[in-house]
Amino acid sequence: MLDVVDYDYISDDNLANAVLSLDEVLPRKGQDVSVPKWINRFIDLNSANGMQISSQLYIQVTYLPEKLNLKADSLTYPEVSDPPVTQKIITGHFEFTIISAKSLEDKDTFNKSDPYVVLKLNKQPLNKDKGP
Repeated sequence: MLDVVDYDYISDDNLANAVLSLDEVLPRKGQDVSVPKWINRFIDLNSANGMQISSQLYIQVTYLPEKLNLKADSLTYPEVSDPPVTQKIITGHFEFTIISAKSLEDKDTFNKSDPYVVLKLNKQPLNKDKGP
C-alpha cells in the first residue's frame, strides 16, 4: 500500500492512498528470473476516506534479482536411485521511485503542500525518511 501524506509541523495530513500489486513486476513462469524487470505507470489514488478521486502518482517499480540458487529438495526422492528434484529459489529486492503526482489536494492553508509517500507492507511502514 502507498499512503500519500502532507507534512505539517503539528501533525501530518493523509491525502490519499493506493494498493499496488507487485504481480506485474515479478517474473512470470517461463521468464528469465535473473534479469531485472520494471514498470513505469500512473496509479489512481483513493482519498483518505476510500473514495475514488482524480489524483494520480506516476511511479517506477523495479525488481532487481540478487542471486539464483538451485536447491535440492530431499523430500521429492521417489526412489533412492532417482536424482533429486531442483527448484529455483529467487532472492532480490524492489526499488520504488515516485516520479510525480498530479491533482493532489492542498491541505496547507498558508503554505504550499509538501507531500511525501509512505510505502507499507502488511500495514507496516517500510520507509523512514520524508525527503528525496
